[in-house]
Amino acid sequence: PTLKNSFINVQENNAIVPNLNQEKILSAEANYLITSEKIKGRLSAYISEFRNGTTVSSFFAEIGSGADYFQEVVTNIDKRHLGIELGFQYQLTSAFNTSAVIAFGQHTYTNNANVSINFDTSDFSEDLINPTSFENLGETYIKNYKVANGPQQAYSIGFEYKNPNYWSVNASGNYFSNGYLAISNISRTSSFFNNPNDFGQPYQNVDLDLARKLLKQEKFNPYFLVDLSARKSWWIKGTTIKIVASIHNLFDKTYKSGGHEQSRTANYGALVSDTANGNLQRNFGPKYWYGFGRTYFINLAVGFKKRKSSKERFLKQNKY
Repeated sequence: PTLKNSFINVQENNAIVPNLNQEKILSAEANYLITSEKIKGRLSAYISEFRNGTTVSSFFAEIGSGADYFQEVVTNIDKRHLGIELGFQYQLTSAFNTSAVIAFGQHTYTNNANVSINFDTSDFSEDLINPTSFENLGETYIKNYKVANGPQQAYSIGFEYKNPNYWSVNASGNYFSNGYLAISNISRTSSFFNNPNDFGQPYQNVDLDLARKLLKQEKFNPYFLVDLSARKSWWIKGTTIKIVASIHNLFDKTYKSGGHEQSRTANYGALVSDTANGNLQRNFGPKYWYGFGRTYFINLAVGFKKRKSSKERFLKQNKY
């Protein structure tokens, strides 16, 4: 693991995550290439197994045994990334070509990891959760939840025109789906059903259907983006000049690109209360981040060094 995920609270002490294990990553990939005069393509399949992962994070939370500012340590995290990708380019004419990409992935947690919490015991005005400043919450039931690492399905189609006078234009449409909100590990431990206002005793009359609904992982809405770009090149006495202009997200689409659940309400009663008036009225709802809106780029590249056969290299680089 990284240094960040090896020390529990580096700002206050040198305590290291107990029984720290090296994470193991096992990967396999298979590719099939297609190459002809008009078509170039690749079909890929991959699988990656991540074992014994560790994460450390800090936040304030109300858990079943009390409320405090915690360092949450999650160990023995296993994940699987499985997917298929297909991409090809077809040369319609000497000037026009089209391309397409399909990517289908399934990235999931494959076990129930272990969660422990660490907290400060120096403030005697607070009710102590545990005098040792440590509590093992046991398993977090995250098996089969999705890993929140971006859209797990993507589809793209593009068109390009290249003019013999050293300019080109490109347009692409890109569809993304199956993105997920990062889950709260501590909210999926057995302590979630303990009442901090009743000395950590289990809540009475728990509505399990409601609990499942509250802990269901959020799936983001799919979104479609259009990108445009244009390029112009000049070759002047051994000097090459290139200008590339592009527009990303042409129609200024608003979309969620990621986010995470807050662990502030990490017990059944607090979460029910926080969601009583709907998700839009929550005090401690999920934190989202959004993709860029319409974005413009202009790039200029100038090559000053004159070399032998620079024009030939220029033509080769620009593929005209």
